[in-house]
Amino acid sequence: MHSHSQRTNSAVVSTTERTSKLILHWADHLKGHEDELDQLMQSAHLPNEQLKDQLGVAKSKMQEATLLLLTVAEALSGSALSE
Repeated sequence: MHSHSQRTNSAVVSTTERTSKLILHWADHLKGHEDELDQLMQSAHLPNEQLKDQLGVAKSKMQEATLLLLTVAEALSGSALSE
């Protein structure tokens, strides 16, 4: 464990940083699965166009989620620095 020499806001900052890192981890996680989803979309035998469209929507929502997670993580790391 690290020492608590900077007692001022270190607890707040470390919690914020932990949260930020966790969010970044999830953003990476989702990004990693995007490629798999691409491959799935190319190789999947989907009986109709509607299902293909839905898979496409799922993928774009995953990309949106990734961007939102990154935005939140950035805002968090910014607030951790400014405190």
